[in-house]
Amino acid sequence: MPYLRPYDVFEYLPPEADRLSVTRTARLEDYLIQEGDILQTCSGRNLGPVTIADSYLTQSALSHDMIRIRVEDLSDRYYLLAFLRSRAGQHLLALHDLECVDPGVQLAGVDQGSARCSG
Repeated sequence: MPYLRPYDVFEYLPPEADRLSVTRTARLEDYLIQEGDILQTCSGRNLGPVTIADSYLTQSALSHDMIRIRVEDLSDRYYLLAFLRSRAGQHLLALHDLECVDPGVQLAGVDQGSARCSG
């Protein structure tokens, strides 16, 4: 299965960085993405750029250094994506990098690498 690194998803039709064995990769499902997933880069405590998964990206496995946010409602999904890409959203993400937000606040599912929102 093709494997992508976090920053590969920002390229147009990214080439695979490597390949994973479907039969020998433990917990392969943790590396899979779904069309419509909002993908937020994270490295350590840093949050970076955000994008949305299309059908091309779903053909690959993706590093655990990318948060997958699943929002069922289409309008809410694109609203959240627009906000995270906005100047205000990027500013809030930068504040998180500086640990200016409460580190004790957690969303359900974040510790598993994904968060789900439903309207």
